[in-house]
Amino acid sequence: MLHVYKASAGSGKTYRLALEYLTAALGSEDPGEFRHILAVTFTNKATGEMKDRILAYLFDLARGTGDLNFAASLAQETGLAPSLLAARAEALLKAILHDYDNFRVQTIDAFFQAVLANMSYELGLMRGFRIDLADKEIIAKAVDKLLAQTNPEKGCADEKKLMESLVAYMEEHIEDEQGWNISKSLKSFAGSNLFRDTYLRHEREIRKVTDDPQKMNDLRRCLRAAEKEETEKLHQEALAFQKMLQELPFDYTAFSRGKSLMTYASKIADGDFITEPSATLLKNMEDSSTLVKKADAKNGDMLTAAETVSEKLGGLEQRRRNAALTLTSIRLTLQLLSPLTLLTHVDAEVEAANRTAGHFMLAKTPVLLGNMVKGSDASFIYERIGTTLRHVMIDEFQDTSQMQWDNFRMLLDELVASGQKCVVVGDIKQSIYRWRGGSWNILSALGPNSKPPAAVFNTKGQSLDAPAKEGEMPCDTNFRSLPNVVDFNNVFFQLAAAHLDEQWKKSGATKPLNMAKLYADVVQEPRSGRKGGLVSVCLPPSSMSSEAVLEHLHAFMTDLHENQGVPYGKMGILVRYNNEAAFVASHFSVHHPDVPVSSDEAYHLLSSPAVLMLVAALKWIANEERALQQAVFNRQCELLLLPSHDLSELADESLKDMPLFELCANLAERFGLSEDTPERAAHGQSAYLFAFFDQVLEFLCEHSSDITRFCAWCDENLASKSVPSNTENSDAVRICTIHKSKGLQFHTVFMPFADWAMETRRPEDVLWCTPPKELSPFNQLPSVPVGTYASKTVTASIYAEDYLTEIAQQHIDNLNLLYVAFTRAVAHLCIWGTPRKKGGDMATLMAEVLPETGLEQVELENIFECCEEEATEEDDDTTDNEEEQKTPEPILCFLSGEPVKWEEKTKEQSENPFGENSLPVLPVALQPKAPQVTLLQSNAARTFAENLKGAAENGDGESPANDMAFGAACHRILENVRTADDLEKAVRAARDEGLFARRSEADHIQKLLAKRIAAPHARKWFDGTYELYNECAILFRDAAGRPVSRRPDRVMVKEKEAVVVDYKFARPTEAHRRQVAQYVELLRRMGYEKVSGFVWYVLHDELRAV
Repeated sequence: MLHVYKASAGSGKTYRLALEYLTAALGSEDPGEFRHILAVTFTNKATGEMKDRILAYLFDLARGTGDLNFAASLAQETGLAPSLLAARAEALLKAILHDYDNFRVQTIDAFFQAVLANMSYELGLMRGFRIDLADKEIIAKAVDKLLAQTNPEKGCADEKKLMESLVAYMEEHIEDEQGWNISKSLKSFAGSNLFRDTYLRHEREIRKVTDDPQKMNDLRRCLRAAEKEETEKLHQEALAFQKMLQELPFDYTAFSRGKSLMTYASKIADGDFITEPSATLLKNMEDSSTLVKKADAKNGDMLTAAETVSEKLGGLEQRRRNAALTLTSIRLTLQLLSPLTLLTHVDAEVEAANRTAGHFMLAKTPVLLGNMVKGSDASFIYERIGTTLRHVMIDEFQDTSQMQWDNFRMLLDELVASGQKCVVVGDIKQSIYRWRGGSWNILSALGPNSKPPAAVFNTKGQSLDAPAKEGEMPCDTNFRSLPNVVDFNNVFFQLAAAHLDEQWKKSGATKPLNMAKLYADVVQEPRSGRKGGLVSVCLPPSSMSSEAVLEHLHAFMTDLHENQGVPYGKMGILVRYNNEAAFVASHFSVHHPDVPVSSDEAYHLLSSPAVLMLVAALKWIANEERALQQAVFNRQCELLLLPSHDLSELADESLKDMPLFELCANLAERFGLSEDTPERAAHGQSAYLFAFFDQVLEFLCEHSSDITRFCAWCDENLASKSVPSNTENSDAVRICTIHKSKGLQFHTVFMPFADWAMETRRPEDVLWCTPPKELSPFNQLPSVPVGTYASKTVTASIYAEDYLTEIAQQHIDNLNLLYVAFTRAVAHLCIWGTPRKKGGDMATLMAEVLPETGLEQVELENIFECCEEEATEEDDDTTDNEEEQKTPEPILCFLSGEPVKWEEKTKEQSENPFGENSLPVLPVALQPKAPQVTLLQSNAARTFAENLKGAAENGDGESPANDMAFGAACHRILENVRTADDLEKAVRAARDEGLFARRSEADHIQKLLAKRIAAPHARKWFDGTYELYNECAILFRDAAGRPVSRRPDRVMVKEKEAVVVDYKFARPTEAHRRQVAQYVELLRRMGYEKVSGFVWYVLHDELRAV
């Protein structure tokens, strides 16, 4: 049975997952049962936490310590006695630690990659291929190569077709007044869509059309012909309406607002079919009497004419609406057809680049695996990881993409059908990764009637399929937040969901939003025995600047830190966007440097003077605008209080020829950026420099050690790189985006900018729409990319339903973001958001909902707005009115509860090595050292070289030591020689392996062995006429019945005849003869009638028959 656990925030999801995993693993008597369990998580961090939690539980269970409630729950689930449970836990812990590679708690991407790696041959992938994440970078290179290398003069039909597509796209670009250069727009389109889940799911069907120039030309021709026909019909009807007005027995301006009739028709005749008629014209269509002025109310001719005009006007409007639907649909379909056609060519360039580099794109992993799984035995495919899976558990299921689910579903179907229990855990309210392909609809659809059938529970194990009473939903317990925070979230999100549903209904949408249904399980119970908590929601006026909001936040933070004792390390500042994180970090570093802050998004490498110094120096060496680089370098030296250097001292050619990494280390030492002395430790640049050197190494993994190329790479990529901050155990306020905060918790949460837009429209946004199947010619493509920036145009097309669905999804996404952010708080939740005048943002939603929550409303004086102006004295003659106008508006706040005093929990040092015992953070400092080059040799090569050296010192080329090394090399080569033609390849392989210190040694051995193989007695052994067994073992039992193995060097078989040869390179002994005699006897016992054996002393070409 598939068990679905819907886990609201803070409800003990990890606890439930660990319980399910250990129930499956300990339910078997075999400690190795864990090898048949797959637990899939969403992030590497979650993977590490899950593994540690499972191991910690096992350690405690084996010793009868730790969480006794967990032990009791596990005993109940497994039905095992405590003593037996402890014994199995200890055995399982040992089994996992001794076979950790098969402890399969991993990310979904890592699992799919493991399957692909074991199926690389079947899938046509290079062995040892590398997964590539930099899709935007490789796409940009592919587009550049596509545009640079296309040459129709080659005479190739494909090149000519490609050039036609490029020219068509350029012409469209020019018509849209965007110029002829299509590089930027093609990179943007391909970067956003080539690896997009929606496109990849329909890629095959789309390419059947786009790869066929005839089909694409036919589609364009049909669309343009329909556009021309529809435009002409509408134009003629508008002209006919105008003519009718002009042929009236009186001037049409005699009608009430009669000029608007002609203006309306003229717009349509001129091609404007988008503009809606005014409210007056709509009334004219419904009621002809509204066309007649009061003075003409009894004029029969006027009334008759009005009826005719009204009827014709309504007909023209209906015609305009029909035409608008068709014409906007045609233009939206044509809009991105050209880049869609080129997408195939870009993909081909990407594939070619990946094949050359031995890479595979991460985004295509589910596609390739899905193609393999379809029509196959799913369990067989997944067994290629080295085991048979019997239990599958998927965490954060709401963020699983449709393609990932399609790949897993076949496996789950088989496991569920065979009676195995599988588990998925998720929460629709925390689905915030739709932009990465995540689809909460999959989780929503699981239930008793789904495939596979599923039973739905909360984390307590209470069934959600059939609530105890009609309309009631069993409540989860929130183990994270204090009661006031839990109660606020319970009330606020119920009201917010209902409010959004009502707004959506009023907007005229045909399909309901169903937000309240998605948030039906939002209500939680606080953990018993806990009390207190503070919620503060401030709605600053639009006149209040972002800096003033941060000052208000700082005052709040200072009060909690100084008066309530809350450590900075237990506080978090959550923002919606990366640039907001950088802004907050910059504000605190400038205005409040005493407050320690830490952020993954804020500390970009290009904010480091030390990194900018190194980049400027590298660009100077690469001869890029040397005067500018010198100026940049000097400025950064000033910031670090370091003496400046004349970069002309870097003109030494030896620097330019240095390996890139060594050069960067050399420059860091040369400019005094190392921190090996107390005087230098104040620079505080080590973290940035370590991160920069990591980027240098990452660059060198994919590129040659080229300075110019690295400088170009820095310009393109370094702005997005930041220092990975250690925030787990630091005493600093953590600044992060809401997406990064997922899975985290903070004692105190601050949200300074909770006012992002509910709907987003950007010029580059593309929505993949499905044309109606019955509507030709639109239905020739299964999915069409549509630009959604002009929303009014899209809503007037056949793609309106897809667009409205997307807008609805955005509303759900944004309320989910708010839910994730609000539920990170343990004790204090402090929010600021400025409602916009036009509405449509999260702060406006809060302003409309909060009055219904019952929170206390207060107005706070805005003392922060003028904080930067206080130092400026006002003129004495300032009027009272001017002072009143400068008085900042108050801040409206909603409050619940009181600040909570921080209580440090003293934890006893646990003996559990997998528990939460934190390791001390050690200081690090950059100390570049001159690189040391060491020659690495294989053991065989080292021994061979040493023996040759010994022989040379003895002046004896025939010494035993030399014979031994020389013979070992010859023996190694002969192992791989089946026929005489194999000798050269075998010697080359031995040389590549490092068996020879010098090439001359390999050449000498090759000449010797060629001569020996060509000898009359040996020639027939290497001519390919025998069936050969090189270094193959013969298994038999000795007199005591024990299994024994013997491995002759070369056995040659022809029908009932067998020849065995053993190579020797030492002096002849009786042991050699006895060894071969045993081989001969074993071959006879195997049934060969004629067996001959030889000891071949290769160095001296002496052959002895046995």
